[in-house]
Amino acid sequence: MQGILQSTVQALKRGQRAYGELPLTTQFNSLSGSIRKGRWRKYGIHTWNELLKQVFGETNVKDLGYYSGEGGFGNAVRDAKEFEQKEGRLPKTSDLISIKTKITEGYWRDLGIYKWNDFLLHVFNSMNVDRSIDYSEYEGADGLRKAQNEVLQIQRKHTINPRISDFQDIDRIITNGLWEHLGISNWNEFLLETTGELMCSTINI
Repeated sequence: MQGILQSTVQALKRGQRAYGELPLTTQFNSLSGSIRKGRWRKYGIHTWNELLKQVFGETNVKDLGYYSGEGGFGNAVRDAKEFEQKEGRLPKTSDLISIKTKITEGYWRDLGIYKWNDFLLHVFNSMNVDRSIDYSEYEGADGLRKAQNEVLQIQRKHTINPRISDFQDIDRIITNGLWEHLGISNWNEFLLETTGELMCSTINI
């Protein structure tokens, strides 16, 4: 367990004893969220199952699912192609949420897939782009900070928590997966990272 906080190891083991199985991400939301945001990479941990592997020597099949493990990426590619053939357009993150979750959790980073549009480029050699937005201004950590500063300026000026309707361009950037590799895959994750608060009315977005 070198490098892993012992308190986390103990909590996971208590969880295993309490639930009678290897812990699931849904039982440790805060911890799994930290892993998605890359805060455990210094320990060599990019996904929940990598943590379980280090702590217990095995992974949780329940958390692997249809899009994980051997053949999981092939399933994702096939489903994305079937969607495109049926709907006549490239899928958005909201169309294939389970695939988006696996991308956010870093399951296919060894294939160079860190965000939704990386996946689309791999599968279709194309991606969803809103031509009304200059995406180059918002790429990477610097682009995220630019968006955060824009939101904070409005928040300070109007002393209200920002709403999606106030920042539709930023919401479209989030929806297109530009910051998924930074742990931002929906408006509330962006808002929490930016202001430390959530909009209760948008929890399910």
